[in-house]
Amino acid sequence: MTSTISQETEWQQWHQEREKALAVPQGWLSLVGYHWIPAEDGEIAGFPGVFHLRDGVAEFVVTPGRTVLDRTTDAPVDGSSTQDVAESGSVVWLEHDGVALELIRRGDRPAVRVRDPRAKALADFTGVPTFDFDPDWVIDGEFAAFQEPQPVTVDTALPGLQQHYQAIGAVRVVLEGLPVRLLAYPAGGAKDGSTGLTVIFHDATNGDVTALWRVVGVPAPDSDGQVVVDFNRSLNLPFAFSDYGTCPRPPAGNVIPLEVTAGERTPAGRLATQGADDPTAAAAQ
Repeated sequence: MTSTISQETEWQQWHQEREKALAVPQGWLSLVGYHWIPAEDGEIAGFPGVFHLRDGVAEFVVTPGRTVLDRTTDAPVDGSSTQDVAESGSVVWLEHDGVALELIRRGDRPAVRVRDPRAKALADFTGVPTFDFDPDWVIDGEFAAFQEPQPVTVDTALPGLQQHYQAIGAVRVVLEGLPVRLLAYPAGGAKDGSTGLTVIFHDATNGDVTALWRVVGVPAPDSDGQVVVDFNRSLNLPFAFSDYGTCPRPPAGNVIPLEVTAGERTPAGRLATQGADDPTAAAAQ
């Protein structure tokens, strides 16, 4: 059995790695813009050339005599570059003067997010506030898989944008004597939960000391469907750090009707209600 001291030490190491990952030059803290790819020629500040859609796919035409790196080939754009990505996916596409454009597809529309290593949020970053580690928030639970994945449509941090997911089952836990059922998505590359689960949830701290919703990763269930949900590892999604996240909101019903005083708190320099319209009242109905 893992001791409380060992659990806390592992959590501290995990949290340090989390902060290192956030602080990379073109990571989530570097987001400074979001642009839909226009149907006709349009420009994005800082990139010498024009963007447009060709048969629904993003295309960039570089200004003659200027150099833009195609990150998908690690070679300069030769005239033009066409790139596509699956729904809800992303790929770092272009780079100029250290600034990268990440191509995404949301609501079946291509868009780019601008990642600038000189972003103020990145320069000001000193870490992510958290609740103190609490072993009582390491909860045994059970995962019940669906016979077939269930399609789920959710709103996102970007008003008017929805995303579509496949829920593969539900995690059941008991918190302070209250049974809670939370829909789960597969994590990693596998679609069956064998590499773990992703649970996006609301709780009663949202909009106060935490962001409007958070996410927790759950290790893969054992052969009997048993899981351990460590709410100390609840994370802020990118929208909590930036106004340019397109993060999915929790599925309907993924509401924990009490304060989950574990995991990440509101990032420094941000308000708990920033990054999206407040969905907590509607979610609780």
